[in-house]
Amino acid sequence: MEEKKRDLELNAALQVVGFGKFQVMMFILLFPVNIFHGARMTSNYFFMMEEKHRCALPELTNDTYKVNPDDWLQQLYFNRSIPPSDSCHIYSLNHTFHYDDNNHPINGSDYLQSCPNGSVYEHDILTNNAVTQLDLVCDKSDLKTHAAMMLYLGSLLGATVLGIISDRFGRHVCLMLSVLILLPCGVGLPWVQHFATLAVLQFLCGAASTGMFASSFVMGLELVEPKARKVPGLVTQMFFGVGEFLLAASFYGLKDWRWVSLIITAPTAFLFSYLWLVPESLRWLMVHKKYDQVSKVLTRMAVQNGVELPRGDNGDHEKDLEQLLQSYQAEEEFTTVVSKKDSFLDLFKSCVLARRTLTICLNWAVVNLIFYGFTLNAGNLKAGSKYVNFSIGAAVEIPAHLTTLALVDKIGRKRVHCGLLLLAAIMCAGSVGVALGCDEDQQWIVAILAMIGKYCSAGLMGTSFLWMTELFPTSVRSTGLGVGSSCARIGALISPYIVHYSLDIADPKLGHATPFIVFGLASLLAFVFDLGLPETHGRDAPETVEQAKLFGRESNVEALRIQHSGSSYGTMD
Repeated sequence: MEEKKRDLELNAALQVVGFGKFQVMMFILLFPVNIFHGARMTSNYFFMMEEKHRCALPELTNDTYKVNPDDWLQQLYFNRSIPPSDSCHIYSLNHTFHYDDNNHPINGSDYLQSCPNGSVYEHDILTNNAVTQLDLVCDKSDLKTHAAMMLYLGSLLGATVLGIISDRFGRHVCLMLSVLILLPCGVGLPWVQHFATLAVLQFLCGAASTGMFASSFVMGLELVEPKARKVPGLVTQMFFGVGEFLLAASFYGLKDWRWVSLIITAPTAFLFSYLWLVPESLRWLMVHKKYDQVSKVLTRMAVQNGVELPRGDNGDHEKDLEQLLQSYQAEEEFTTVVSKKDSFLDLFKSCVLARRTLTICLNWAVVNLIFYGFTLNAGNLKAGSKYVNFSIGAAVEIPAHLTTLALVDKIGRKRVHCGLLLLAAIMCAGSVGVALGCDEDQQWIVAILAMIGKYCSAGLMGTSFLWMTELFPTSVRSTGLGVGSSCARIGALISPYIVHYSLDIADPKLGHATPFIVFGLASLLAFVFDLGLPETHGRDAPETVEQAKLFGRESNVEALRIQHSGSSYGTMD
């Protein structure tokens, strides 16, 4: 029987070589990169953690936080110098005091000064981090929040500038550049002696980590056809939680951010070998007309998967590849024509699309706000240790992504996403109620509700990636994804400030509840607006802005659909 002619367009070629040993090996190499990205992006939890502290006693050169009951001199100086329940002031030594029976100065509160010799720390949870090393407490406590923010600001840069480099010079170049930046900055970070240096290195680490993950993630996804990217796209999210486990385990065992920073940074040097182990993105090679490399990659994929590339009318692979390129060039010409016709600004020329675009941006910001907010706020929960709370928060991410993966094709993206937002809002409301109305011995309920909230936020990270990108028309999808990703970083930028400044509220109960009030209201707001977005599961993706206006009304969309056999987007399964 005569062999059927096959369309050797790029996605068809990927379908022919199939999903096999080659892709599995590549995913084994690429997806664990998210482990180190996850550890880096949540490192603020430990790097900026504030332990119990007090002013160092000027009279003692080797003062420690815990007063030795057998050291009468330290005990005397402590009682005469440190105000009760005040970790940021010391009695001024330039005044003469009268002392009570416990050696506490009478009217000493009239002569307080900030710690002239810095602070000493309990070192119960860790021995050294940015806060203890640079003394970022009391009047300088805001600086640790600014330093935490710089990591996410750097991530914003990595998602934009390094994304442009990736598209212009290739995924390999972006990956290597990111590792070249991350290695010295990540290893050097815990040796800083000035806040300005800390802020700069935090910024560069955030940018490099995001560039490293994004380039490896794209390389992995572009090894399979678009319709098959859902599963690997969601599975890779699980490795982020593994990175959080690595971070917590390292700090639990070593307690020093110098060693931990080395552990979460040094292994990325192995990524230099990916220049030889992992091929460049086929789509990038095709766009830049590197056809000989395309042929080598496709042949390598076919051989390792145990299949043979089909021969076309010409009878040899070289000429068949020319047909593939001609088909791909036709697709690119079609995309170029559409792209020239449509621009991202066109999404704001229609009330329907403008509302939808702004809703998507709001959603990305809210999801990242509550995800990093729940992560950072785990240390402020009144029940459970800081290690246990952080580890449980990391553990719930894996079942969250598995649940998302199981449900998005059964009940749809919209129901899963909106359901998680609503559940997160309910958990926050419950946390507020318990924090304000219950006694200290019942605050464990808040911890449980917060972990469920973290579960929801992790699942939302996956559904946002899947659902929100499908809502943009093909002609501006890349730009829309970039804008949405930038909005996501804005949400992450805000989270450290909410967690930090809630502790400054005079009423401790209200301060404990404030993060949950903010996260709950944000989740509820996103839920209300997301109800107006259309479902994408089982529907053809819009290719143009005009089609996007009518998305969800299949008969109208079909009337406007441009007939093009080389389109990369079909039914969203």
